[in-house]
Amino acid sequence: MTDAIIDYEVEDGIGTLTLSRPPVNAMRYEDLGALDDFLSELPRGEELAIVFETAGEKTFMAGHDVNEFLDYDLEEEPAHTETYLSLLDTVYEFPLPIIAAVDGPAVGAGCILPSLCDIRVASPDAHFAVTEINVGVIGGLGPMKRVFPDGIARRMAYTGDSVSAERAYEVGMVEELADDPTAAAQAIAADIAAKSPDAVRAAKESAIEGQPEWPVEEYAQEREYNAELRAGENAEEAAAAFLEDRDPEFEY
Repeated sequence: MTDAIIDYEVEDGIGTLTLSRPPVNAMRYEDLGALDDFLSELPRGEELAIVFETAGEKTFMAGHDVNEFLDYDLEEEPAHTETYLSLLDTVYEFPLPIIAAVDGPAVGAGCILPSLCDIRVASPDAHFAVTEINVGVIGGLGPMKRVFPDGIARRMAYTGDSVSAERAYEVGMVEELADDPTAAAQAIAADIAAKSPDAVRAAKESAIEGQPEWPVEEYAQEREYNAELRAGENAEEAAAAFLEDRDPEFEY
């Protein structure tokens, strides 16, 4: 059962979805599934744009809760993959524009989910990273190539290195830098909500029809590799070393 808190409010044609799992919004598969279920019930009809934010002051989303990778049951991998891919499809093909307000480090799922939103606004101290490689698995290269130049996306996936909000803005991944990204995202949403509802919905439908399928398809392929990786000792050692804050001792 999820202990993540999902709050949703609609005002003046703008839906604001706030996701919270203290202390750093690290997600488990059941939390991702709960978010997918919630989004699948939207929109409610009176909103034309959605602002996606998280609660907390220091971290947008710290990726996956690494504790879930210890004593990992490989038999659950297909179900977990299905849960994650369903959420990514829901976000990527959501019928209204989604604006991600990133106000801190966005890691793993916290980087992948905004990459599939329509628009990203970030605070200057935010950064983006897919750090799965640090715990012995892979993930995120497909979605990252959607919003970053190929070389940057590959470096992120191969090294776990982060990209600053300023650099993300320079290369077009982030549309706006703002000290208060939620307020800036709300302003963009207000501009959208002031337009013809029919035109906004048609514009998003057209965008979905024209967008490539490979970002999620490539991520699905990465998940297939992870099923094999998690069966090996190196992935277990990487996760343990990460949690214990020590250098891993890999088998070569």
